[in-house]
Amino acid sequence: MTIYIKKNYDFGLKDLYFYFLIYFLAFIIFKIILPYGDEPDYYHRYSSFFLNFNDFTLFQEHFNQGLTCNAVHLESSLFSIYSKISPYFCNNNFDDILERVFYGLFFSIFYFSLIFSIFKNVKVLKLLKLDVKNCDLNLHVFFCCLIYPVVIYYLGTRSNEILLFYFVLLFYLTWKNYIFSYLLGFASIIVDFGNGLIFFLFISYFYLFRSFLNFLSLKKLLISIFLLILILIIFERQIQEQISIFLLQTDITFFQNLSKYVLKPEQNFIYPNYIKLIITYFSFIFLTSGFVKSFLALTVMTIVIFYSILMIFGLIKKKYFDEILKNNYFKNNIINFCASITFVLLVVLTFPTHSYIRYYLFIYPFVFSVFFITIGPKKTFLLSVFSLVAVILEISIFRTVYYL
Repeated sequence: MTIYIKKNYDFGLKDLYFYFLIYFLAFIIFKIILPYGDEPDYYHRYSSFFLNFNDFTLFQEHFNQGLTCNAVHLESSLFSIYSKISPYFCNNNFDDILERVFYGLFFSIFYFSLIFSIFKNVKVLKLLKLDVKNCDLNLHVFFCCLIYPVVIYYLGTRSNEILLFYFVLLFYLTWKNYIFSYLLGFASIIVDFGNGLIFFLFISYFYLFRSFLNFLSLKKLLISIFLLILILIIFERQIQEQISIFLLQTDITFFQNLSKYVLKPEQNFIYPNYIKLIITYFSFIFLTSGFVKSFLALTVMTIVIFYSILMIFGLIKKKYFDEILKNNYFKNNIINFCASITFVLLVVLTFPTHSYIRYYLFIYPFVFSVFFITIGPKKTFLLSVFSLVAVILEISIFRTVYYL
């Protein structure tokens, strides 16, 4: 493989238009083929959505959730290879599609334009003390992850969370500026306190992780964290009971609810917490609330992820990799990747109800930045496109399987 750190990966308007075209075409197709309401807490979140033009509410007299797309009409499970999607109950109607595509177009144009105008502008980057030298490569990484199916799926949900998702993804581009990053954290808490708090904790953990590297090697730090993960797995209930007691004694309603409804109920701990990591992993690849998934994307992404991890830890040797590690930009990408992954592991093992990847959407650019190192920028782009095609193809097949 050519050592691409010597190449000049410019990012211009043509690239922006190209990524936007892929993103928005996929966005439209998703609105058409994805099962109606197959989103996290769809009916509750839609009723409080700030773009609820239909004044939808769960308490409408004519509304009956039992007659919409549910487990009867969407047959799937966590480990099933295929799903069956009802053609009537699980279809989006034309008005819904048109409405969601319209505001999706508005948000997409605004977001893509904002990213380009800020993070391509050298003067602004210098003012914010952000990375100027590698801004083009950063933008390629960012938009490569933006066209990944999971990101498109969540940015198209009928929930106020979409504003949160737009904020959290920016952290990859702003992490060198503490003030700007924490402002993103506070903005996320205002939009959605629960999920925003997860992001705020991640920002703090991220900087703490990097500060530990001032007196520990990355290897020693990771060994320490994995020992902590092992303790969380072995003594999960004892630790969670102590955390529950501590949170219950606070005067903050959110933490008290976390104690009562997340850490206390035994039904949340029927299975060991490490089993919940399967949901986290599957949903990172692609997994909807109704367990619609892509076997092709899961297979290929798993190969790429394991290959990347083995290369990072030196179990697969490549001549160009040692030279890449001499570059601080790529070294930082690996450190940030490790911080992101360990944070997710620690949170899922502590709070089993927070296993879906929607709580951790901010990790995607950091993961893709490592793919840029291990498989290269072009293959990373093709990986996103392949995953999109695989998801669209398989969901189309699932709708056909219903008749068989």
